[in-house]
Amino acid sequence: MFKITTLFFFLFISSQVLKAQLVAELSIENQSVVGTDFFFDIFLTRDVSSSGDIYLDNSDFIITFNSSNFTNPVLTKESEPSPPFGIQNGYCDFSPTNFPDPNSFGAILNCSFTYFGNTSTSISGDELIINLNGVIVSNQTEFNEKVAKIDNTTSIHRLGRFRLSGITNPNGTAGLNWKVTGSGLITNVTAYTQTTTPWPTSTISVVISNHSDTPLPVDLSYFYVKSNKKIIELNWKVIQEFNTKGYEIQRTLDLTNFRNITSLPAQGGTSPHTYSYLDADVRPNTTYYYRLKMLDNDGQFEYSPVRSAKIEDESLMRVFPNPVDRELGIDMFAIEEGSAMLKIWNNAGIEMYIQSLELLEGNNVFTIETANWAEGVYFIQIKTAEGTRTEKFLKTQ
Repeated sequence: MFKITTLFFFLFISSQVLKAQLVAELSIENQSVVGTDFFFDIFLTRDVSSSGDIYLDNSDFIITFNSSNFTNPVLTKESEPSPPFGIQNGYCDFSPTNFPDPNSFGAILNCSFTYFGNTSTSISGDELIINLNGVIVSNQTEFNEKVAKIDNTTSIHRLGRFRLSGITNPNGTAGLNWKVTGSGLITNVTAYTQTTTPWPTSTISVVISNHSDTPLPVDLSYFYVKSNKKIIELNWKVIQEFNTKGYEIQRTLDLTNFRNITSLPAQGGTSPHTYSYLDADVRPNTTYYYRLKMLDNDGQFEYSPVRSAKIEDESLMRVFPNPVDRELGIDMFAIEEGSAMLKIWNNAGIEMYIQSLELLEGNNVFTIETANWAEGVYFIQIKTAEGTRTEKFLKTQ
């Protein structure tokens, strides 16, 4: 969603100056949340409705925010953790005429000193104030090497990345919006009106794009699953739950057709939380794949990595009671329908009982009369297409 507001400052230029009305589009992009910090980038683009390029000078970028969702907020420029060429340019991607590649050494060095170094930040009430002091040039070489040239390529010309600290409302958003009208400071972009001496400047028209508030629904620390006897246990931890609604646990056997097996509400807040779920509706010797669908209050969602677990159980048969007197019970789990052969031997190896079985998928229970059998140790075996299972039981009087 974009909210577009247009300011009509028309800039008409004579023969020596840039010969068209200039319109700059400003956008807020890459919004994200880590802990109690909110991050965003500011981009500039020459709007497609205008021709000619923008040569950027002093500018004020004023953005309102939901101050009620913050306590003692602080606005700062964000430094790159691994700056290119070891030169800290604060994610600035501007490039001047002589260094058209924003990744070149000359462009990065210029961004560091001319734009990142000349940008200041402050907060006044519910307004974020970002001031670009611009460039002072005294000759053509300085102009060509220092002044940022803004064309109509989107998401390229980035002023920088900014950090807004102090989020305290777990269900709130930053609510960033450009301020273009009203009292006090408003957003104001100034550009050079010609590319040669004496390099006059003027305020130009701007088009404002307010990207929808899209903080990350959750900051997932870990998610793992493991088999635990006859169930599968899921555990996960989140660092914070900014604007998080809850979690859907999804499961599949084929890594394709996931289905929701349950949902858990989020605990909320900016503190770490741990969650667990026990899935008892599982079969032995079958691999299950799980993922989390993490939802926020605005309908946004993300998926966790997929995790798998399998209950390894070679003995899918239980005999009861053990010891037995008059009647032996057999509880047999079958992964699928099929035929089976049941045999029982005594301790001397003599076959005491044999029976063909038709198994249904799931649990199958059978009983065998043992009242007239002699005391001692017996062995029961059931052979299916899945394999052979054997148990031992004791007959008493």
